[in-house]
Amino acid sequence: LKGRWLVPNPATKDVEIDLSGLSNTQTVEIRVYDASGKCVLEERYPFTDRLRIELPEAQGMYTVDLVSGDQRRTARVLKE
Repeated sequence: LKGRWLVPNPATKDVEIDLSGLSNTQTVEIRVYDASGKCVLEERYPFTDRLRIELPEAQGMYTVDLVSGDQRRTARVLKE
């Protein structure tokens, strides 16, 4: 996953996650944390090349943590 795997950033409602660079696993686990470190979203999705998730209503900085098999990616996204 080179470059921008989570777009758009900043976001207004949802973000698209590019999973094409990850090894194909059964599921992908996504966790979203707010600026205080509280987990505000935790979901498992079937593996696909692209995934769209809706961010919480509140504006601010969020950390998106993605786990697929033994691979992990983390990105920060600003919700406007």
